[in-house]
Amino acid sequence: MGEARTITPLAAPPDTTVRVPGSKSHTNRALICAALANGVSELDGALFADDTEAMVGALVQLGIHLSVDEINARITVRGSSGTPPPGPATLDVRQSGTSGRFLLPMLALG
Repeated sequence: MGEARTITPLAAPPDTTVRVPGSKSHTNRALICAALANGVSELDGALFADDTEAMVGALVQLGIHLSVDEINARITVRGSSGTPPPGPATLDVRQSGTSGRFLLPMLALG
C-alpha cells in the first residue's frame, strides 16, 4: 500500500465545469440519424476519431453535405429527408464496424 493521505472535506460545493468526452459510437449513430433526417442537424460534443472520420468520409461520398468543426466538437449535417442521394458510390469505412453496419442498410433505402 501507498503512503496514508489526509482528505479534507470541501467547505462548499465546487464551482467548476466538467466536459465529458464524446463517444465515437454515439457520434456515428447521430451522424446516420442526421444524414437521414429532414433539414439541418447540429451535433455538439462529437468525438473525432478514425471511426468518426471514416463515417464522415463515407457520408460525403454518398453526397451528404457536412460541415466539421473539430475545435468546437461540432458537426453540422444537411439531411437527405430519408433518402440518400443516388449512387453509385465506393465507400471506404476503414476498420469502422459501426460505419459498415449502419451504412449498408442506409444504402438499401436509396
